[in-house]
Amino acid sequence: MKSIDSRTYADVKGIVMLEYSIIRHIATIKKLGDISIQLNVVKWGDGEEKYDLRKWSGTTPGKGITLTEVDLVNLFDAIDVELAYLNELDDEPHLEDTSTNKEPVVGHFNPGLEIGETVDNTRLCSIFGCGPQGGMRKSNRTNTLIIVTNYTRGIYHDKWIGGVLHYTGMGLSGDQSLDYMQNKTLNLSGTNGVDVHLFEVMTKGRYIYCGRVELADAPYTESQIGDDGKPRKVWMFPVRPIPDNNVVKPRAFVYKDMDDYLRNGKFAEQRWEIERKEYR
Repeated sequence: MKSIDSRTYADVKGIVMLEYSIIRHIATIKKLGDISIQLNVVKWGDGEEKYDLRKWSGTTPGKGITLTEVDLVNLFDAIDVELAYLNELDDEPHLEDTSTNKEPVVGHFNPGLEIGETVDNTRLCSIFGCGPQGGMRKSNRTNTLIIVTNYTRGIYHDKWIGGVLHYTGMGLSGDQSLDYMQNKTLNLSGTNGVDVHLFEVMTKGRYIYCGRVELADAPYTESQIGDDGKPRKVWMFPVRPIPDNNVVKPRAFVYKDMDDYLRNGKFAEQRWEIERKEYR
């Protein structure tokens, strides 16, 4: 890939010379005058292109770290959990609600979206007043819990069985707890007054609105492989749209009934590798 900036960097004493090429600028995390912290894709010398989180003084690189794609995903997931934790703190300012003149919604929240309508993450956050990260996002202002089943990431194993989505709870590694953060919110959604809204992601960055959902049955546990590659216990939440709708679902993860799932569930990932090309 052609770089957007190629330069030679010398240290303070002018002894070490190192060429670098900024292949792609992703984001400026912070900027104060000529000093900035940036996330880029950078090629250092003859090395491979890597994600690079670094302090810059103009075009002069300072201290920072390089990240592989796996490192970046792990960092994203860690931030994911931390943002969800911050959103859960009732006695702290919420990421989704920093204004003091916003009153919580009373009754069912209407997002003004049609079933099957696609939005990006920025619009989703603006509508619901939630944080930008995570598969389970709580908003105190709209009194909603947004759950996202993201088939592009392959971390969790959600599936539609007989018109009911079996949704994997929160927690990337180790055994999940039913009392942990938004797992508890979803588990108590039948009595806590929180509206639950579902989005599906089959193409990165495109969130398909599936409407409001409710628990169709009691949560149960199953074994899945965690982010650390080890088997662990996860909580599965059977939820169904209210009312039912015909929003598009990935065929690879849709089963007529439990018998169909038990027979064909093991082929889901292979089927999805073929089907996902339709959504690119």
